Amino acid sequence: MKSIADLPEHPFCTYVNQNLSHEPIKDALTSLQQHLDLNINVLLFCCWVGKSGRKQLNKKELLTILTTITPWHEQIVATLKKLRVTLQHKISSSLSHNISQLVQEQEAAANKIEQLMLTEIITHKPVSRGEKQKLNDSCRNIHTYCKELPKKPDKQQISTLKLLLSHLFPQAELTQLDSFWEISIAKIKKSANPQYSQLELDEFI
Repeated sequence: MKSIADLPEHPFCTYVNQNLSHEPIKDALTSLQQHLDLNINVLLFCCWVGKSGRKQLNKKELLTILTTITPWHEQIVATLKKLRVTLQHKISSSLSHNISQLVQEQEAAANKIEQLMLTEIITHKPVSRGEKQKLNDSCRNIHTYCKELPKKPDKQQISTLKLLLSHLFPQAELTQLDSFWEISIAKIKKSANPQYSQLELDEFI
């Protein structure tokens, strides 16, 4: 496997690194991962697609993401993480420490490869979008992802998701965020019932 320094850069990778450097965002993501067994890269990708003006992911695209990413994540990224944790916390030896550093480097490279894989699966071109539209798109993308999770978010996890969005969209008001969150739920429910005609939220923004 290549070292992380040999891998190409991409705006999404930069987006992930910037957000993970903020403790409130990192804490929210860690909590969601622990409670929902979600993939942090996929969740942030849902946000980035909306935030960068690439609009919304449909169910087919989301399922393609999960089908492609899950084997790599479970067999490579998660395996390297488990090995690193074992070496760091369960084996006390100077030699194991040296090996854990090597494993950590490979884990970081595997994680970045996963991020790059996401950008190759979905190639939406960015378009001009207002901040409200971008927030709405990100809410919708997160909802689409959450519907495919084996564990569904409860009230506490929904609050954590909203907290995450408030950090990713710091200019959004809380009432505005709540409104878009509820609208995105309603739109997904209506999309499952084709007898209902619906207008895009964009038409009202």
